[in-house]
Amino acid sequence: MQLYSKRNPFRTLSEWVVLYVLLLGPPCSGSYPTYSRRDRRTNEVFVCKQCPPGTYVAEECTNDKDTVCQPCPALHYTQYWNYLKKCLYCNVFCNSLEEEVRPCNGTHNRACQCKAGYHSDLDFCIKHSSCPLGTGVAQLGNPQEDTTCILCPQGTFSDSVSSTEVCQPHQDCSKQGLAVNVPGNQFHDTFCTACKMSKANSTKDKADELLGEKLHGGTGTPPLPISNGHQALVTYLQQNPFFCALSRTPTLAGLWSVHPMLLEHSYST
Repeated sequence: MQLYSKRNPFRTLSEWVVLYVLLLGPPCSGSYPTYSRRDRRTNEVFVCKQCPPGTYVAEECTNDKDTVCQPCPALHYTQYWNYLKKCLYCNVFCNSLEEEVRPCNGTHNRACQCKAGYHSDLDFCIKHSSCPLGTGVAQLGNPQEDTTCILCPQGTFSDSVSSTEVCQPHQDCSKQGLAVNVPGNQFHDTFCTACKMSKANSTKDKADELLGEKLHGGTGTPPLPISNGHQALVTYLQQNPFFCALSRTPTLAGLWSVHPMLLEHSYST
């Protein structure tokens, strides 16, 4: 046979309220919290003052004296009003990837955070992520959060992998009195040239001839300084208007398409 009891729900609720009040102890007296204690010998109940943060109960109250509080010793603390018989030990220690942001003192435990360049993830310090090519930093990483990256919007670029660099705007060739040689995209800047593109009217054969002379140092002209890298090629295009004739020919297009291979060699007379 199943047994059950029809108890008044309000009575049950009131019992819980009473229990909660008993657990909390008597209400605060004045501007300080209190706690109750029972004398083991006399069974008398005393309402004693609690000790403020940074102290502990050295002697409990009696009929004729208040609670005696003492400061916490070195490397110990109490953060709140309390009736502890001894202070808590500062048990937080910073590891090699952390730095101390608050030392142990009488009212607080030691506090640590991840060093610059790292963020906390599941209680481990993880190195900030780097934004790949074509993206820039939207929000720098901090001790609590990783780097936030965004795709470089139109008109900007990023040609480096970095956890600190933002997308940079493309240079404006017209403001420099130059013409656009290679339009910029999200991976590289705009390349400008001093060439007057509108005057390019040479034949393909003539362009090939001039290109060969420049690359190999023919007809007394200095060789193209390809060995200095990609920037040398760009600089040379800017400074030598003869390449204007090549800018609209397959030859120049071929030069740009194979330049990674050309950069591996150094041409001389």
